[in-house]
Amino acid sequence: MNHKKIIAGTLFGGILEYYDFMVFGLMIVYIKNVFLPEMSSEVGYLLGFLLFSIGYIGRPIGSVILGIIGETKGRKSSILISICVLTISTVGVGCIPSYESIGIISPIILIILRLLQNMAVSIEQVGCSLYLIETYDLYKYRVTSLVFGSFYLGAFCGGIVVLYLSYFYNHQTIVAWAWRIPFLISLPFGILTAWMRLSMPDSPYYIVKANTAQKRPWSSFIYKINYTRLIKIVLSFAVLPALSYTSVIYIPNLLIKTIPNGENLILILSLFSNLFIFSLVLINGYMYDKLICNPKKTINTAILMFLIISYPLQIMLNCGEFIWIILGQLFLLIIVSIIAAGILLQVFNSKDSDNYYYTNLGFNIAIAIFGGLTPSIVGLLDYNYGYKSASLYYIAICFISYIAINRKLLFKQEKFVIYN
Repeated sequence: MNHKKIIAGTLFGGILEYYDFMVFGLMIVYIKNVFLPEMSSEVGYLLGFLLFSIGYIGRPIGSVILGIIGETKGRKSSILISICVLTISTVGVGCIPSYESIGIISPIILIILRLLQNMAVSIEQVGCSLYLIETYDLYKYRVTSLVFGSFYLGAFCGGIVVLYLSYFYNHQTIVAWAWRIPFLISLPFGILTAWMRLSMPDSPYYIVKANTAQKRPWSSFIYKINYTRLIKIVLSFAVLPALSYTSVIYIPNLLIKTIPNGENLILILSLFSNLFIFSLVLINGYMYDKLICNPKKTINTAILMFLIISYPLQIMLNCGEFIWIILGQLFLLIIVSIIAAGILLQVFNSKDSDNYYYTNLGFNIAIAIFGGLTPSIVGLLDYNYGYKSASLYYIAICFISYIAINRKLLFKQEKFVIYN
């Protein structure tokens, strides 16, 4: 099997996931008028974020189903089903009739499809990373950074499409019909990715495991969960989705409110931000593999630095001065890139049984709690208590992730076999 095709087949799913993620997040300002037209602007803004967040309930559910498939039927089967469901549900969003056409059924269908999307993508980030780690062990940080970086590349593609729409169509036209275009054009890319994954082999690690390990019933994965192990994974991952979703979803929408008539400028800024972080993640992955810097120490330093700077950062982002907002976003992207390039390999234990299942489940619980809800939580804190209150939220998340990654304070230290 061609190695380039294997890597492309895994990366394209991540690109498509964050393409949809970016499109939906940046177009909340339009989509809320299609599905929540009777709400006031301020309430509609908050409910738009809630509509974005509610789909993340599907993340843990999907990670259980696809994680079990990955452990029992193979990594390939898991990620193949993922891309098929993701493509169908994403195209389906673009076909939903508006609220004016079918009433309350319209947002209900949207919520169902958002749940299906998030169930499907629950395996993409960690599942594809683990597949590549098990296939290319010598380049573990580089392949991990490729997968995690591909999501920002997908966000870049989504930003390009939204920028195109905002440039060539006015607000009324986008709300009327043009908002559907980004979702519908994902169909050919989803079909291409599914075709590539169909011809991919399973990982060598899984093939050996399938031939030697005793088969287990599905029910044992649900009723016999190691909760201590799962909690460690959830808390370790918490900081990544919280900061990442802040950088690519909350801040652009915050800037739209802060800078009147600056939508195109903000979209261009988002595009450069996503290319910037994509490049940084790849550079950090290379540096970790070459041991130019110690992955665990570097990640710990980044988390502690953000914990310290989170309050001043909120002031920078909300000061109304463009240059300070840019500097604040830049600092946040550097922190996220350091964490994204190596955090999986601080959590993943290659010698544990069911590592594919547990790591995916823990990551997606973290995504649902600390990622999908972050824009809504920060928006509510800002709305009710002022923007400075959001810093307490970030400080708490950084604190618990730092402790969980190092494990000595919160849990009894275990003898994990971790890549370093």
